[in-house]
Amino acid sequence: MHCTNCGQETEIGAFCTNCGTELNTEQAATLNNNPDAANQSEEQTENSSNETVKKLRIIGDNFSHFFMTLIKKPDAAIRANYNDFTSASITMTIFSLFIALSTYLAIHSTAGPRGMFVDVSFIDHFLVPFLSFVIIFGAIGMLTFAALRMIKSELSFKDALAKYGAYLVPFFLLYVFGFLLTLINLKGLAVLIFFISIFGSLILAPTFIILSQNDRSMDRIYILIGFYIISLLLFWVVVQSISTVMIQTHLENIIGNFGY
Repeated sequence: MHCTNCGQETEIGAFCTNCGTELNTEQAATLNNNPDAANQSEEQTENSSNETVKKLRIIGDNFSHFFMTLIKKPDAAIRANYNDFTSASITMTIFSLFIALSTYLAIHSTAGPRGMFVDVSFIDHFLVPFLSFVIIFGAIGMLTFAALRMIKSELSFKDALAKYGAYLVPFFLLYVFGFLLTLINLKGLAVLIFFISIFGSLILAPTFIILSQNDRSMDRIYILIGFYIISLLLFWVVVQSISTVMIQTHLENIIGNFGY
């Protein structure tokens, strides 16, 4: 350590061996403890990293079990609860990601080998659809929960979202099947499959959840009608917004190609 009076390096003790000034013993103790503190910090960082990896592994295992169970037995979605909330959220995210990816690839294929008049933008043609469908699925889940509250259901918000995400699995697989049809040039059938998949996600999945509850306070027919109107209106607004962004981008590209 160094003496605070003369600045000379001295041995650890009560007084400086050079000038005799009393040394700060607290400083010495701190300096002695630094190696241990550094070791403790490294151990804490390593433990924190291990805990993060462990949590991610648990989430991955739970999602794998959740997804495979619903592939084998889709009606098991009715038993989903708040414990499946994370897996259901992952399902919604993956579904949104796949819709955005298929949209991006479809537009990219229409652009031709040289792009022609269409400049495929990653933000406008992938990121915007992805975020839009994340919002749509999240909003439909919240509307489902609101409808459940109206019939006095005791399901929590996480229960409702977990069930909705679980019911999305078969419709997600249907969408993937439609995408595969486009690869073998069966685009007409693929469009029909896409429609059924989206319709099922927006309308059928929430209907299954609402009708599965035994609690009643309002007539479910009126609740479902109101739910359908709001859901379809929300979907129309979001799709219109996406279409507007894409059309505007395409028009700007066409005008730019003609030199205006």
